[in-house]
Amino acid sequence: DAHHLARVMRAKLGDTVILCDGNAVEYTATITGFGDECVEFRVEPGYPSAANQRGVTLLAGYPKQDKLEQIIKHGVELGAAHIVPFFSRYCVAAPKKEEQKNERYNRIAVEAAKQCGRGVLPDVALPLANFGAVCRTFAQYDLVLFCYECGGAPLRDLLAAAKTADGEKTEKAIVTGAEGGFVAEEAEMAAKAGARTVGLGPRILRCETAPLAVLASVMTLTGIWSNPICYYKSQGAVAHTTASIFVRIGEESSSINAQNKSICNKFSQKSGIFDGFVMHMLFEFFDYTFDFKNGCCTFG
Repeated sequence: DAHHLARVMRAKLGDTVILCDGNAVEYTATITGFGDECVEFRVEPGYPSAANQRGVTLLAGYPKQDKLEQIIKHGVELGAAHIVPFFSRYCVAAPKKEEQKNERYNRIAVEAAKQCGRGVLPDVALPLANFGAVCRTFAQYDLVLFCYECGGAPLRDLLAAAKTADGEKTEKAIVTGAEGGFVAEEAEMAAKAGARTVGLGPRILRCETAPLAVLASVMTLTGIWSNPICYYKSQGAVAHTTASIFVRIGEESSSINAQNKSICNKFSQKSGIFDGFVMHMLFEFFDYTFDFKNGCCTFG
C-alpha cells in the first residue's frame, strides 16, 4: 500500500487521505513524510465508517471459469458483506484446490474494497459442499431471498414485509444458482428452511448477473444507497460518502449535460491520489443533480 500510494498514485506531502482499519472505523490523515517502504501520516481521531454494519451476504452457486471472480469483485463494490460460494445439483464446476483459490478470492475482495473506498473488509468463505449445507445457514439471517428461475414473489414486496417497525437493519442473504439453476427439490428445501422465493422477472439472467442485479436492487430498495454524497476539498484530496459508494467523475452518461461534464473532468484532474478511487455509480438507480458549492461536489 505504501508503494502504491507513493509511486503509483504519486501522493505528495500535505495530501489528505482516508485510512481504514478494516473494522468500520475511518481516520482522516495528512501525509507528513515518505520512507523507502513506508508513508508517514498525522492521523486525526477516528470516526465510524459509512459502511452498513448489518450487511447482505451473497450465497452464489459455484460457476465455471472466472465468473466467481466477477461476482466477488463487483459484489464487494456493490456492498456485499460476505460472499459464500456453494455447489449444488446443477453446478458445472467441481471442487478443485479450493483452499488455494480461496486465498486468491479474498485478495480480490480486499482489492475491490480498497478501490471502492469501503471501511470494512468483506470476506469470501470456502465453498459449501452441497445445497443442504446452504439451507443450514439460513437460521443466522433475518431474511433469505432465494432467487428462482421458475418465479416467486416480487422483491420489493418481500423487502417491505421484512422491514422492522423501529427501522433496525436486518441481516439479509441472497441465494442464486450456478449456470444450471436449481432443481425443484432444492427450491423446496430452501422454502422449508425459511427462505422466501423471489422472482426476477420474465428473463433468465446469467449466473454472474443475477446476484449483482439482486444485490443492487436490495441496496436501493432498503435505502442503503439513499442520498449518496461525495466531498472534495481543494487543500487535499478528501473523499467520503454516506453510502460507501464513490462515483467516477467524468463518467459518460446521457444524464450529465456538457457543462457538468466539463466541471466534472476538471474536478477529476484535481482529485490527486483519489483519482483512481473516486467514482462509479449505477446511474439507473438514482435521481441526482450536480451541485458545486464552496469547493464541494454533492450527489443526491
